[in-house]
Amino acid sequence: RIAFHSDRSDRSGNLEIYTMNADGSNQNRITNDPATDSVPRWSADGSRILFSSDRDGNFEIYSVKADGTDLTRITSNEASDALPCSAMVPIPEPTVSAVPTFSPSVPTMTPIIEPARNKIAFASDRGDNISDIYIMNINGSEQANLTDYPVGDWSPAWSPDGRRIAFHSDRDGHGWAIYVMNADGSDQRKITNIEGHAGAVSWSPDGSRIVFEHKDYTETVANIFVMDADGSNIIQLTAESGYNSHPWWSPDGSKIVFSSDRVENDLLQFEIYVMDSDGSNQKRLTYRDGSWDDFACWSPDGSKIVFQSEDLSTAISDIYVMNADGSNLKKLTDYP
Repeated sequence: RIAFHSDRSDRSGNLEIYTMNADGSNQNRITNDPATDSVPRWSADGSRILFSSDRDGNFEIYSVKADGTDLTRITSNEASDALPCSAMVPIPEPTVSAVPTFSPSVPTMTPIIEPARNKIAFASDRGDNISDIYIMNINGSEQANLTDYPVGDWSPAWSPDGRRIAFHSDRDGHGWAIYVMNADGSDQRKITNIEGHAGAVSWSPDGSRIVFEHKDYTETVANIFVMDADGSNIIQLTAESGYNSHPWWSPDGSKIVFSSDRVENDLLQFEIYVMDSDGSNQKRLTYRDGSWDDFACWSPDGSKIVFQSEDLSTAISDIYVMNADGSNLKKLTDYP
């Protein structure tokens, strides 16, 4: 199953949560509210979907069964509580479908839910309007602030073994950097020291390495780097003049999918690429003039890649799937 958000019901920008089969069939609307419901994330066992919504006045985190029943609000605070989205460049206004995520037998998108204990990591500005990283149980109990720092901390990402959380922060005032801490908030360490901004973290399946996006201070050039989980052995994988962004490990750890505007060097003309985990064999997978192809993720078995594509002439987004080598491209959503 694939979860996504869409405003297909009325084209007003009112996002709702939908699910569908991996082949695009059986598309179901899961939420129905005049407020914004967005950024769906699957629970570790695939039985529930978590999402962010401002239906009660400010953004909170909600949980619903995969069939749309048993809707539950699991945070309740005057501040905004948000699930992480790994974007480092502005997300286009989603007019149909955006940011797809596969139901997990193997986690494929930002693993905000720690599989073994069903702990949720999220960002909230409930402390003096400054974002910190929090964790809680999947039912919303035992909420705890892990970072409690006077500068914003964002985008938590669990390590595959659930023992560590990576996040990004501007604590030292020199741009966004990547930090890692233990799951209880102890031993917070900065692990990148590159001038500019680092983020969009993806852990390797064995937890030994981290791939991330780095952009310079002009925010016009971004490249993809990989490093050991302690910040050592950092290697630049792409060396292009444009934007190379949103990297994600394949489930077997052998490849990394990402988006890039390297051909047109245009922040709106992105295509999907794949490369070996050492940066070799970089291959363009999509050839779709006039579209923004982005936010790619792997199917649990690594055989397919699903991604969002926006038609730049109509500003309408749809979800596509293709084989891992770029063949057999199929449009999954086609709502008028």
